[in-house]
Amino acid sequence: MGVANVDPGIQDGVHRLRISRLVRPHPFAVPRDEQNMIWRTTSPDRNTVSNGEAEEPLPQLEEEDPESLTKSAPSRIGVGIEREVHYDIVYSPTYQVPVLYLSFPSTNRSPLPSPDEIYDLLVPVTYRAQLQAVGPMSALSMTGEHPVTSGPAYFVHPCLTQDSMRAVMAGRQVSAAEYLVMWIGVVGATVGLSLPVSLARELQSSDRNL
Repeated sequence: MGVANVDPGIQDGVHRLRISRLVRPHPFAVPRDEQNMIWRTTSPDRNTVSNGEAEEPLPQLEEEDPESLTKSAPSRIGVGIEREVHYDIVYSPTYQVPVLYLSFPSTNRSPLPSPDEIYDLLVPVTYRAQLQAVGPMSALSMTGEHPVTSGPAYFVHPCLTQDSMRAVMAGRQVSAAEYLVMWIGVVGATVGLSLPVSLARELQSSDRNL
């Protein structure tokens, strides 16, 4: 996978950092019985879940958690073609951590791949078991409204990101640039996102100028 673009931006007062790249399905498929992924269709700041019909209350895993999950078992598909993915990093006031959103430019296909396609396109084999449970980065989820574009997107549930980052930082004080590098390593790696060289150089330069 190659990085196509790194693009910081702001829309309606919301800052986001977008990293775009081309992706292909991973060559090794996981058997159907190992794919009991956790998926959810919701808005991060709303307490409803949509199944394509009428909205209903979202089952809660934690009290007053607006990003609770529902479970479904995705179906397998064949090998797909190369696609472009936008990784958008947006700060969540609710969880007070960055959140990683995944969206796809609309072509002749539907705007979003199926959950099963997302799994094959983005999740490295070493992280697949981790994403099957509500662990440090929780599960891939679907939100009905991207906080910047307002379009549909997937995102990595952030409920325990803060605890994971505390463990990585081990009590050290870090700059915003260092935090972002660590965060991409912790959260981004689960869905195939690594730190682009151009962004690494920019972050290193910003730290030197502080």
